[in-house]
Amino acid sequence: MEFLGNNDCYITGWGLTQGSQDRTVLQELKVDVRTKSACKRAWGNSYINDGHICVENGNTGACNGDSGGPLACLVNGQWYLAGATSWGISGCTTRGYPSVYTRISYFSEWVRENMMTK
Repeated sequence: MEFLGNNDCYITGWGLTQGSQDRTVLQELKVDVRTKSACKRAWGNSYINDGHICVENGNTGACNGDSGGPLACLVNGQWYLAGATSWGISGCTTRGYPSVYTRISYFSEWVRENMMTK
């Protein structure tokens, strides 16, 4: 499934927030999905592949402690797990550097195959 252009994508996490060490409140942020080419321009061609999905929202994005957290998108009334937090820029301020997520659909067949054999 492609999420580019979707206006209903959100990331959540218990990670750090700008200037705060408080991890007791789950944070939520509406984000825009970026094209793979825009993500490659920001991070370099060698870092971004089909297994990634990139998102950003101005100066804010995923931060330390958010790794593994969900990127969820609402499509036609149905929620989809689009990605899992992978990496981003240190310092958590992301203008010009989208947060990078592992694209769940890219690995879904591998997950199904391995779950069936275990």
